[in-house]
Amino acid sequence: MSELTYFSEKTCENIIKIGKIGMLVGLFAIIGINIALYGASLVKRFPVDILIAISCVPWLGFVFGFVFARLAKEPPRSARTIMLETGLKNTQICLIIMMMAFPPEKIGVLMMMPLYFLFFHV
Repeated sequence: MSELTYFSEKTCENIIKIGKIGMLVGLFAIIGINIALYGASLVKRFPVDILIAISCVPWLGFVFGFVFARLAKEPPRSARTIMLETGLKNTQICLIIMMMAFPPEKIGVLMMMPLYFLFFHV
C-alpha cells in the first residue's frame, strides 16, 4: 500500500493563488460576454424587486445554514461548512430550475439571475 503524499505548503499556496486568479478572470469573462449579449437590457428589463431578492438569498442561506447547524449541535467548524454549502448551492439550483422550467426565448434577460447570484456570493 502506498503512502499518501501531500504537496508542499508553497505549492498549495500557488495553486490557491492560481485558482483565485482563474475565478476572477472567469467571472469577468462571464460578465463581459453577458454585457455584450444583453447590453442595456441587463439594467432596463431586470426587475428591481427580483434583484433585491437575489441579493438576499445567499446571505439568508448562510445565516439559516449556520443557525440550524448550531441548533443541531454541530461543532463550529462543521456549522461553517454547512453554512457555506447552504448559501452557495442556490446559484446552481436557480440556473437548473430556470433551464428546466422555461424555454430560453421566454426567459430572456432573467437568465442573468444566476450571474447576479454569483456576484452577490463574491
